[in-house]
Amino acid sequence: MPPDLLVPPPGSGFDGWFSRVWATFGRNWKPLVAINAITSALPALVLVALVGAVVFSPLGDDLRTFFEKSQQVSPPQADETIHLPDFPVGAFFLIWGLAMVGAIVIMISQAAGIAGSTWVITRQAAGLSTGVGAAIRYGATRMFGLWGWYLLAGLIVGIGLVLCILPGIYFGLALALFIPVYLFERANPIGRSWSMLHANFGPLLGRLAALLGAVLVVQVALSLFQQVFLLVAGRGFGQQLVIGVVSMVLSLPIAGILISGLTVTYAEQIARMYPVTAAQLAAQLGGDHSR
Repeated sequence: MPPDLLVPPPGSGFDGWFSRVWATFGRNWKPLVAINAITSALPALVLVALVGAVVFSPLGDDLRTFFEKSQQVSPPQADETIHLPDFPVGAFFLIWGLAMVGAIVIMISQAAGIAGSTWVITRQAAGLSTGVGAAIRYGATRMFGLWGWYLLAGLIVGIGLVLCILPGIYFGLALALFIPVYLFERANPIGRSWSMLHANFGPLLGRLAALLGAVLVVQVALSLFQQVFLLVAGRGFGQQLVIGVVSMVLSLPIAGILISGLTVTYAEQIARMYPVTAAQLAAQLGGDHSR
């Protein structure tokens, strides 16, 4: 019987897990990048375009002028008074409100992309038909539930970070599997993720830390790229919009790696409790939207 493409072989350790994650991403990177481009990058680009249109419209002239002048002002002398234009409250709250509403829409759309990506990964490993459109249709049936749990998990991690940074990091790792738990089991994702970590603490912590490390490395690299670009090109609104879009596009593959890693990690933890295959996991996901 050929080895399962999604579930690491029993006793294969970190190497078996890593090879499954990398192979999973290698088989699915094209649909994963496409799904995340449609559900994450595209809505973000629309939001950037809307905010940019407001900022560079006559309504945004005062706001842009205010920030440009505030950056040009040097520290005052003891007998010197700094004069800045009146702060454009109306334009500021319009742009802020547009950004907040857009952020919520983007988060819900991203939830659809995460669910759809998990669907593609699992069905492909099971030898079932997939497709970008079908994946997004599946994701649309799960996005609101996943978004709700995402807010709760984010609140818990946020409280931990406020109380002390280390509890926040610990909560983040303990709740890292809530996404696949919700999608595959649809019950108690927070508690199940927590119990999975503590049932296999050392190995699972190492796997999650590896995924987190990969994300942080890419984020640091993108941040350095942004700073170098802005240092060379300037820090105007236009330059910041351009570098934001470029960084967004460059970060698309890391989302696919992260989802691949979480899906394989979940499958490995389930296999510790009872035998499981990609076909069984695909059946648990449900939602045959391949036609």
